[in-house]
Amino acid sequence: MVMYMGIVIYTPALALNAVTNISLWGSVLATGLVCTVYTTVGGMKAVLWTDVFQMCVMMAGFLAIIIAGSMRLGGLGVVWQIAEDGGRIDFWNFNFDPTIRHTFWSIVIGGCFTWSTTYAVNQSQVQRYLTTGSVKRARISMFLAAAGMVIVVSAACLSGLVMYSYYADKQCDPYTSNKIQQTDQLIPYFMMELFGTIPGLPGFFTSAVFSAALSTVSSGLNALAAVTAEDLVKPCFPRMRQERYTLVTKLIACGFGLLCILIAYVTSLLNQGVLQYLELRFSKAVRVCATFTVFLNMVIYMGIVIYTPALALNAVTDINLWGSVLATGLVCTVYTTVGGMKAVLWTDVFQMCVMMAGFLAIIIAGSMRLGGLGAVWQIAEDGGRIDFWNFNFDPTIRHTFWSILIGGCFTWCTTYAVNQSQVQRYMTTGSVKRARISLGLAGAGMVIVASAACLSGLVMYSYYADKQCDPYTSNKIQQTDQLIPFFMMELFGTIPGLPGFFTSAVFSAALSTVSSGLNALAAVTAEDLVKPCFPRMRQERYTLVTKLIAFGFGLLCILIAYVTSLLNQGVLQLALSLFGMTGGPLLGLFSLGLFFPWTNSKGAIAGLLSGLGIAFWIGIGAIIYPPGASRPPLTIEGCNLTVTTPSSLLMTTTQAPEIPAMAEMYTLSYTWYACAFWVVTVFVGLFVSFLTGATKRRDIDPVLRQHCVDGLYCCLPEVIKKPLRCGDEKVIYKEKDEEAEMIEIKEVKPGLTNHNFDNDEVAI
Repeated sequence: MVMYMGIVIYTPALALNAVTNISLWGSVLATGLVCTVYTTVGGMKAVLWTDVFQMCVMMAGFLAIIIAGSMRLGGLGVVWQIAEDGGRIDFWNFNFDPTIRHTFWSIVIGGCFTWSTTYAVNQSQVQRYLTTGSVKRARISMFLAAAGMVIVVSAACLSGLVMYSYYADKQCDPYTSNKIQQTDQLIPYFMMELFGTIPGLPGFFTSAVFSAALSTVSSGLNALAAVTAEDLVKPCFPRMRQERYTLVTKLIACGFGLLCILIAYVTSLLNQGVLQYLELRFSKAVRVCATFTVFLNMVIYMGIVIYTPALALNAVTDINLWGSVLATGLVCTVYTTVGGMKAVLWTDVFQMCVMMAGFLAIIIAGSMRLGGLGAVWQIAEDGGRIDFWNFNFDPTIRHTFWSILIGGCFTWCTTYAVNQSQVQRYMTTGSVKRARISLGLAGAGMVIVASAACLSGLVMYSYYADKQCDPYTSNKIQQTDQLIPFFMMELFGTIPGLPGFFTSAVFSAALSTVSSGLNALAAVTAEDLVKPCFPRMRQERYTLVTKLIAFGFGLLCILIAYVTSLLNQGVLQLALSLFGMTGGPLLGLFSLGLFFPWTNSKGAIAGLLSGLGIAFWIGIGAIIYPPGASRPPLTIEGCNLTVTTPSSLLMTTTQAPEIPAMAEMYTLSYTWYACAFWVVTVFVGLFVSFLTGATKRRDIDPVLRQHCVDGLYCCLPEVIKKPLRCGDEKVIYKEKDEEAEMIEIKEVKPGLTNHNFDNDEVAI
């Protein structure tokens, strides 16, 4: 979480630097400090409320890009046509080559694992679930979150298509023409081009970018503080008064916020109960290993999230990139430390609304410029951007049908199944039924957000393809991540306040992610590290320690945001790769405990360490020796470029660096990461378990086991399903009342005959 939050803090600073003269690191520092402060002061409530607001701003920014951009091109149809003509529509790439950056299989399969790391074992997500108050409400929130994510992703993609189509139509890519320094600055740059002449609008768009980063960092700091106080402070000081515990928790959140400024955000992982399961199923050592995996994942991830909105802001304003990063990180750290999980949830709601508004704006305005969505689709299809049916099984192909389907399933499982932030959200629903409903709603929401993001991307591609001027190729933006704000500025730059509104949409997403991530990190740290060391700590002091932990992680995330800026890769691919690298092994660890009763603690530790080792070996190798991803063509024929005659150029030749043969291992598509590393973890875990003495089924409490047979083969008779459950009885969920649920597990073994759990106990 610390690494991830660092990236998140860096992002808005990069965006701010793209459109203003504000120093990059001044922006990074400011963002990090703001997040740290308001998280420390407001706690989870502050995080939730800011998430709600920031989501609204973010969606408004996407909508503005889509609407204004498509209007410039003649409608979404023109946007789609330009994107298709430019090769930006490529849904059906079924190549199984794992070295290909994006294929159907890498997106589906790898994406499933990547998203599972976020929604299943992410501390920030788990904290959100917990704030709902019952399992039932957690389920509902999960499903709503998924539906919202679908909308946001769809709006983002459509915004991208609009920006591409816009610059393709102009035949002038901002990045290739050096108008922007990074691709992540394209969106704010586009905003300035569209709405730069409208007073106040560029600033509003920039605020949208910071909103997302602030939300993400704040929730992350809140989670970090909670976990630290629960696992480290409370065990050491069990008699601590509630007032002092609350103060300690806030201080922890503040400390983690400072940490995020230095390192980055780790992917959300486990709810306190989730990590506790590993200790109950295996041993304390397994839980500690999982805890540090959570730290690594979330810190890196939040660093990416913090970096993203800053990059967007930098693309459309003169604000320094790192000043934006710092500001985002600090804001998230502060309001997560102060507000806790409730702040994270409320800010998430608002930020989702803003983000979807931004996507819709990009889709509508961009498609209108191109002549409608039909024109957008046609341009994208003609450009090779529509490729749904690529059934190539090559795992090196970036995106194929199989990589998206299979790899995406594993990726999303890492998010929704074993992600601490997601589990916390489930827990907040108050009942199992509500948690299930929230998960279903979250899935539907994610489909909507992803669809909106993809459509936004098609609109941007079609727009710039129609203009025949790719902003990235023409160096108008420095990174591809800056395309959306650049496109927004081009569409709405003349409308007062609209560019600023779009920038705020970008910040909304980052703020939501970082705030939930910090909250999850703090919760995991306090629960797994502080509480065991200080079991008699009073509740007041424990709460204070948790907040201090969240603050420290927030500062660490800001540092990771700086590291992210040095990688020169798209923030989305970095984040998804991180989910696969850390979430895949973590998902495999939980799979060993839940579905493989023979696994012992030695096998679990060996599997986790092996999965992480291979994951970071391949992931870092892919950064050092990046695979040559096949990309659709781009054009800058329509750009107004200053051309230097060949006679004035000093022509030199350099020998291409020699690539070792081992670099072939690094060509695996990032969409397959979660799936591949899950397989490694499970295989090594089972092998070592059988080698050292497999655990007998009767030695494991049935409450710690889970079976898929009831869900997959619900129509089979019980006489057939029971052997498939290894002789276990079916898990029956009974509602105690409207606000609580009871889990009853029947088992024929003596001593383990009846297990009842209410909302005050850990139930698996």
